[in-house]
Amino acid sequence: MFSSLRERNYRLYAGGQVISNVGTWMQRVAQDWLVLELSGRSPAALGFAAGLQFLPTLVLSMWAGMLADRMDKRRLLLVLQAGMGGCALILGLLDVTGIVALWQVYLFCLVLGCFTAMDAPIRQSFVGEMVGPRNVTNAVALNSMTFNLARVVGPAVAGVMITWVGTGWVFLSNAVSFVAVIAGLFAMDPTKLRRHTANKVRMRGICMAISFLDSMMKPQYHKSAKAMRDRPARPSSGRSLSGKRNRGCTSHRADGRLVADEELYRAFEAQLALHGCSRSNHDPRNIADYLQELTRRFFHQDAAFHM
Repeated sequence: MFSSLRERNYRLYAGGQVISNVGTWMQRVAQDWLVLELSGRSPAALGFAAGLQFLPTLVLSMWAGMLADRMDKRRLLLVLQAGMGGCALILGLLDVTGIVALWQVYLFCLVLGCFTAMDAPIRQSFVGEMVGPRNVTNAVALNSMTFNLARVVGPAVAGVMITWVGTGWVFLSNAVSFVAVIAGLFAMDPTKLRRHTANKVRMRGICMAISFLDSMMKPQYHKSAKAMRDRPARPSSGRSLSGKRNRGCTSHRADGRLVADEELYRAFEAQLALHGCSRSNHDPRNIADYLQELTRRFFHQDAAFHM
């Protein structure tokens, strides 16, 4: 049932995540309770704290994905998990000693939100390196199960601890929970990570995106809207990147500006031949540049067509 657990690296990772996820949900409840206490039960303050924690996700997630593609995910996770554990430790010490202030909680909400926004894409893509493409689905399902289990257990444990010992010890407990994740990452065998396989999967995704755009846009010339209304359309003779003839489409040749041309497609074909969706060189950066240009021309063409 849990075939992904046959991988030692993933067993270490999953075990640490179970403990850390429970601690994370405990901190979320304790943090909201502390904000309410310090602000005099202000709902505006609670909403502001939540906004500070989740706003960085909109800004940093894309850059985190770029880092995940170019750097060692295991080392990045070690830094991020240590940072999140440090935030929980400092906030817990401030709370236990009784010197915590509302602005300090806001600051830690923002810093923790930045770490979380960077952590999520890297952690999710790291799963494929640990288990390989055959067990990715199973590993993702197991991650989802443990996350939702922690979402039930964590707040319940946090409520009991807040009643007995206060919010400060909840933060400290969360800081201790990060030790399990960091220890698991250190104990992994880097030689058994499937980094080359992950590169193949990314390359296949880029090639699929190129093929999709290619199926929607053929080499066409457009001129003014009047000329397009006056002149009848004739079947297009363009070919897709796969070499198949595109049928059922129309093109208009005129003296107007060239929106998409055969040169771009020949460049695409050369890149695909060089990088080959299933061949040796799987660096996606060159093809990504062409994909960006094709996307720009596609939307440019669509705007010209609706003029």
